Amino acid sequence: MKKVLLTLSLLLIAGSASAQWHHEYRDRCCYRGGIYYGGNNWVAPALIGGVIGYELSRPRTEVIVEQQPIVVQQSQIVLGPNDVILNGVVYTRQLTVINGITQEVLIKK
Repeated sequence: MKKVLLTLSLLLIAGSASAQWHHEYRDRCCYRGGIYYGGNNWVAPALIGGVIGYELSRPRTEVIVEQQPIVVQQSQIVLGPNDVILNGVVYTRQLTVINGITQEVLIKK
């Protein structure tokens, strides 16, 4: 976008400068009173056109950033001798006495 705005502003400046340059001279091709001697005013437009053509013909370089894959590691569960896994839930096995009877109970961790 900056290049386009720069190019348009250069064209606007060059166009206004060329419109003002010869407006006071009667004979454009042979004015001898000052600096202008002939019709050799093709150099500046050729340079401007060359710069514009060069900028438009340059290959576009784009930076491509590849996303790294996301690796999810679950933490390892350290099970003790009394631990049990049921449906993905870890329980601890304990013995309790209920109404005088010893029973095995699973307690959620």
